[in-house]
Amino acid sequence: MSQALFSLEGRTALVTGASGGLGGTFARAAAQAGARVVLAARQTERVRELEAALRDAGAEVKALEMDVGEPLSVERAFARLEADGWLVDVVVNNAGLGLNQSWLRTDEATWTKLLQTNLLGADRVARAACTRLIAAGRAGTVINIASVLGLTVQPVSAAYGATKAALIHLTKKMAIEMARHRITVNCIAPGMFRTAMVEEFARSPRGHAYLEQALSRRMGEPDELVGTLLYLAGAASSYVTGVVIPVDGGNHLRSL
Repeated sequence: MSQALFSLEGRTALVTGASGGLGGTFARAAAQAGARVVLAARQTERVRELEAALRDAGAEVKALEMDVGEPLSVERAFARLEADGWLVDVVVNNAGLGLNQSWLRTDEATWTKLLQTNLLGADRVARAACTRLIAAGRAGTVINIASVLGLTVQPVSAAYGATKAALIHLTKKMAIEMARHRITVNCIAPGMFRTAMVEEFARSPRGHAYLEQALSRRMGEPDELVGTLLYLAGAASSYVTGVVIPVDGGNHLRSL
């Protein structure tokens, strides 16, 4: 019974940003839980190795070109899935751009780029998936990957934090509208996890200072997000929607 609550057997999970960061971890977790998995990335060549590994492990998997920052790219990807008979009922909106920059140094072009990916990209993918689920009369779940920087205010990362705060707010609005369609919409807000994007910051003086002040005195390991992901994706959270779960070792509790 307990295993069934976290099973994704019979489900189709789409993971955006599958070529880097936490995307690979999310994709492997979904496959191991029994889902067939769509690896969405701007360049499919970057996920071929992961695709092959999941297939060798017995998963049904498809690599799909998708740039969440481009509306036509998202629509083309979903049209291809539809043509192949794949109806996505688990969305992991993981694609995102990071930025460690002060507000005054962030120009409008940078703002636009972050908004197109971190906020509007997640909206596009969720909208495409939910529209098709509603038409098919099927239940589903959307999991938006935000950040604790969308919950707390830090001296830098103004634009990044603002886009993630907006994604958190959007998650709650989506949850209200989708509840009657049996589609849950929730959010994971990770802290600092050991990924290629974070490693450079972690080696910087500011990164060292952050870790010294962290409650756990360390970064998170990607696998420490898997339990939360499977909880929100599976039957265990069937009556949970519109929530934001920080996974950051408690660092969101720290004051400035």
